[in-house]
Amino acid sequence: MAVLHNVGRQIEKIDQQLITLIEQRVALCQDAVEDDPTALGPEHEGETIGYFQEEAEHRGLDEGDMIRIGKSIIAICKKRAA
Repeated sequence: MAVLHNVGRQIEKIDQQLITLIEQRVALCQDAVEDDPTALGPEHEGETIGYFQEEAEHRGLDEGDMIRIGKSIIAICKKRAA
């Protein structure tokens, strides 16, 4: 039981780190849009999704899942930058 509790704490710590990183990415996207209103346009989206797909392939992760995560992160950034 102690092992499961420890694993749960580790997972929670990783989740907190993910949320912090998304928050930081959103802030950077807001800065980018202030400098260039087209910064989160289709070209950026394509590059980001391509990056998520390539990384998924290299890391043995499901490409479709990683593409969905990438699209969700982009949507969060666009919503906050608007």
